[in-house]
Amino acid sequence: MSQAAPATTPVTGARASASVDASGSFGTLYPYSAQTDLGRSRAINEDSVLALPPLFIVADGMGGHEAGEVASSIAVETIREYTPHRADTSALARALKRANKAILDAVTSGAGRKGMGTTCTALLLRDGQCAIAHVGDSRAYLLREGRLSQLTHDHSVVGALIRSGHLTPAEARVHPNRNVITRALGSETEVAIDTHLIPVLPKDRLLICSDGLTTMIEDAYIQQILSTHAEPVMATQALINAANNAGGRDNISCIVIDITREGSASRNAPSRSKLWRWIAIWMVLASIILGAIGFGIFNYAQTKAYLAPAPSGKVNIYQGLPGHMLGISLNTLSVETTVVLETLSIADQEKIGDNIAYDSVENAQRALEQMVQYARPAEKSPPKSKAP
Repeated sequence: MSQAAPATTPVTGARASASVDASGSFGTLYPYSAQTDLGRSRAINEDSVLALPPLFIVADGMGGHEAGEVASSIAVETIREYTPHRADTSALARALKRANKAILDAVTSGAGRKGMGTTCTALLLRDGQCAIAHVGDSRAYLLREGRLSQLTHDHSVVGALIRSGHLTPAEARVHPNRNVITRALGSETEVAIDTHLIPVLPKDRLLICSDGLTTMIEDAYIQQILSTHAEPVMATQALINAANNAGGRDNISCIVIDITREGSASRNAPSRSKLWRWIAIWMVLASIILGAIGFGIFNYAQTKAYLAPAPSGKVNIYQGLPGHMLGISLNTLSVETTVVLETLSIADQEKIGDNIAYDSVENAQRALEQMVQYARPAEKSPPKSKAP
């Protein structure tokens, strides 16, 4: 039988009883259930579980009696103390690193045993985001639209062999080195923490668990249980029962968290009225900014002038700059001249085609006059007659 615990306190390892559970709901946002079980083969439970919304942690201690449970408990308490107030993966990873130091300090002070350590998978839910910090071979999963995905990588010998293609998950469950992990809190001074940040959606279901579950049953069976048990408390109990029925060789810890439609909508975005209010404000600001920019450009354009060919083939002088902005022309016709474009030199025809800007209409007129003058052939003197 499960022993009930307040939903706002850590669910630590069950020392005397077979199983401990805490279930609850973070408002209407995240209904959850957390359970830890001794299993069929262990004398003590070295796992520690925290269900303190929006923070959820599973830590699987190692090192034997008065060691593993000490390490996992220190990890949970330290992370709880230093957890960030938002879904910040870097800050959550720093909390795990503080836990790593706290475990090492406990060994030095005699509060724990040399060689003790713990895995740790911590999950923080804030504003529609799920921040995960992870070390070891405990796991985080996401069930979305009936499909189960593992969100974390196992830091273990068999985990590396699976990723490299040398082992299948089924072979890993019976491998002689299946319990050898390559990274843990308390194992060394500096520890690398894996982090992930994922958006959560309505009807998503999250699972954090120790390897006491995943070494006993396959992911396909976990997916089936999570998909067929509507209530988190029923899902966690079914997972633990399945692991025990498969042998229960280790302590088994599970946390199941549901993302409800109401919670996701209220956390992911402001209310509809507030949203439209902000949209309206930004539209007004954008209009003001664009209007100021447009006014400045139009005023600047009016200080310029350029030459351009008219449909008649003659050259006209325009005040402003070529083109439009926001549907408004940046130029007006200033002078219709009688100069025919083709009577000008090729070079000047190209200049006019390029719409070169002048500082004023007067300057544009003088430039055109110079082009006409340059194109007019010089008057020749009459030929001198030859003397007889």
